[in-house]
Amino acid sequence: MASSSPPPASPSTKTVGTEKKGDDRASPSLSQPHSALVPMAASGAKPSQLVEQCEAILKSFNPTVSSVDSHANDVLGENKKLNEADKVFVRQVLYGCVRFKSALKALITSFYFNNSATTSRGDYTKYLVLSYLALFRLDDMGFSNFARLVRSQAPEKMHVFLSYLFDQATLERWVKDEWIKFYDISFVEDKMIGGLQRFKAQADKLREALSHDAFGMAQKLAETDHSGIPQVLTKPPTICEPFRITPARPVRVQEPLKIKQSIKAKPVPKSLHKRSLTQIEAEREAMRAKVAEETLKKYEVDESFKLSQTKDTLTKAVEERERELAKILDSKFQAKPVPDFGSQEGIVKMNAAAVLRETAVYKKKQENEAALLKAYEEDLRDSTEFYEWQSQRREEDEKEKLRLVEQRRLDSIASQREARLANLRRKEENRVVANSMKARVVEFRAENQRQEEAILEEKRNLVARIQSRKDIPVKEKQKIIKANRAAMREMREKQKALERAKKIEDEKEQLRRNDLIRRIRALERVPVEKVRQFDPTASGGHGLLEEMSLLELKERLAMNEIKYKKEEEDLRHKIIQSKLEKEKAMNARLEMIRRARKAAASANRKAKAQSRERDAERQRIEEEIRDEAKLKLAHKLERIRLAREEEIRALQEEEERLHKKNLFLGAAKDMVEEKVHEEFLKGAERKDRIVQARAQREAAAYEAIKDREEAIRVDNRRTEALARQRKDAEIARRISASRATTKEKAYKTFVDKRDLVRKEQARYARAQAKLRKINAYATSMAAGVPIQAIQGMTRSQLGVFFRGKPVDVDKTLRFLFEGDASLDTYDSFDSALDDIHASFDC
Repeated sequence: MASSSPPPASPSTKTVGTEKKGDDRASPSLSQPHSALVPMAASGAKPSQLVEQCEAILKSFNPTVSSVDSHANDVLGENKKLNEADKVFVRQVLYGCVRFKSALKALITSFYFNNSATTSRGDYTKYLVLSYLALFRLDDMGFSNFARLVRSQAPEKMHVFLSYLFDQATLERWVKDEWIKFYDISFVEDKMIGGLQRFKAQADKLREALSHDAFGMAQKLAETDHSGIPQVLTKPPTICEPFRITPARPVRVQEPLKIKQSIKAKPVPKSLHKRSLTQIEAEREAMRAKVAEETLKKYEVDESFKLSQTKDTLTKAVEERERELAKILDSKFQAKPVPDFGSQEGIVKMNAAAVLRETAVYKKKQENEAALLKAYEEDLRDSTEFYEWQSQRREEDEKEKLRLVEQRRLDSIASQREARLANLRRKEENRVVANSMKARVVEFRAENQRQEEAILEEKRNLVARIQSRKDIPVKEKQKIIKANRAAMREMREKQKALERAKKIEDEKEQLRRNDLIRRIRALERVPVEKVRQFDPTASGGHGLLEEMSLLELKERLAMNEIKYKKEEEDLRHKIIQSKLEKEKAMNARLEMIRRARKAAASANRKAKAQSRERDAERQRIEEEIRDEAKLKLAHKLERIRLAREEEIRALQEEEERLHKKNLFLGAAKDMVEEKVHEEFLKGAERKDRIVQARAQREAAAYEAIKDREEAIRVDNRRTEALARQRKDAEIARRISASRATTKEKAYKTFVDKRDLVRKEQARYARAQAKLRKINAYATSMAAGVPIQAIQGMTRSQLGVFFRGKPVDVDKTLRFLFEGDASLDTYDSFDSALDDIHASFDC
């Protein structure tokens, strides 16, 4: 397919966000334009596997450790599940996601913000891959291949993602402003958003199919029984098929009779024209009168119900009940009066925790009182007078505060009226200023529109120049791909040759192992008998410090049981004594609490009475202050009203005087009016000039501040870039130094281990003769098998060989493997033996 993907920087684009952050420097391939995606028809993997591989390579990529090319070679070179077409596809997705990282990140961030309840943060990389393919490579790969990738994922996730991605209104509202920071607006609208809208119809069909797959299970679950358990699929019943009998001849059906559908109306009766409406109405009235007369005659006879009189048993029952109640009331029984529960306090049983808490509170009060007495003894003065003076001053301050609050409230009422009048004057002035500013705004808009048209024309010219040179990088990219494919074919042939040689060596090794297993199985067929008598009076003979016989163990257990019973009785006696002491102390605390509560109750009653008196006094003082403030406000408002009436009266008198004067000066009236109007116009012009100058100064100051802020931002970005470069260089230097130090330490450790193993081998070589004399039987058993055969065994084969034989394995292995070079990788011979024993256990 021909490539229609965007160039490295769209025509007349701004600086791309990924280029600012240095992502394109991670790989030289990122500075080239996109190449066409490999068709998915050549893919050997499933769509879901391709998406998983893209996610894995993106998650493992770290730009501070390796470049994009080296990371792709490391990951894809070891993967044998993908063919060459799949690897090229994964590599291109990695390059694109790293290159357009800023644009994709803005899209995914807004997607998670608007769909936080229906999406998972664990699918971030998956949405990143699909966003890149939909935004930049949908024309290359085709929508059918993109649909295959989408259908390979969970339908409910993809339904939400496609609904957001192909919604033009959502993209323009949430993502377009962020994309414009990295690309030109024409590229964003035509290529990115426009490219998605070209496939809108196909995306809607795919979204409907995903909706059916994702939410169709709800209907299936609704068809289950009431318990919510789905019906188990059973084998369908056998369907009987009829024999192939010759069918009977069909019965000939007679043709139905043809019924005529025509309608023949009857002729109009002649009597219709003999009667008039008056005659018909008279006949109707006569009929009504006749029906009414017949109805009245029908109900002339009295047919009302005739009820028989019932016996009055209710009165007798009531009188009988009253006589019984009178007998009960005449009895001399007298009930006890209701007890007065308020006269005495209720008895509440307290638990231990409540008693201890109240005791602690009472002790704390006693400590405070003791501290006051001690202070009085030491200082020879009582602070009661000071506290009384302090409380009096606080009451006076509270009264003053209430008076000021009331005064402030009344002043605010008066100032609110003045503020309303001032607000009306300010609105009139603002209206005049707004009209003058609107005229200036129209001029500024016209000037800005002319400047924007000039800038747009310049950008169009730049787009045309860049479009003329966009095909050159594509051709260079095709050459590099062909060279890489040839190198890959050569490497694959070498790998196949190495695999064939390895297969031949494995076959030889398997033959040798099979022969060794047959020999070991022959040795295992030798029978071994073990018989040992048990003596309960003798110990095991293992050489342990606490070793004893079975009889001695039973005696010691009996002695320990007697000892434990005695300790248990002593402990039970101590517990009973402690409980009695605790109960006695608790009763003493309860008595103390009762006395303290009684004293506190009387004190509380007195304090409540005093508090009610203080509240009543404070309320009375507040009412007096409020009434006094209201009187002052009324006097003040009255004075203001009289002053305004006097002012209005003086103005009216002055107006009458001027009116009379103007009557005498009527000849100069027109001239005075013209002069006043001229002065008014000059004042308005002077005011407009001042307002305009102020607005110009503010606009100039705003532009200067804006330029200064932009310069500061540019300097900050340059400083951050230099600091990032220095930090990367320092990190690289530290990594290289750490690698060199680690390599040197590893080599030194290897040399020390090798020397230690050689010393151990020399020591065991000197003890070889002594080991043979200590265990002659093991030497004779090992002599039956060639030493070379046993030394060639694996650890599991050695375990099978020595299992069930009365042989000291450690001594035998030390004897057989002395001087073996395969043990040089262990720190000592003992660690090698531990490793072999572990394989025996397996």
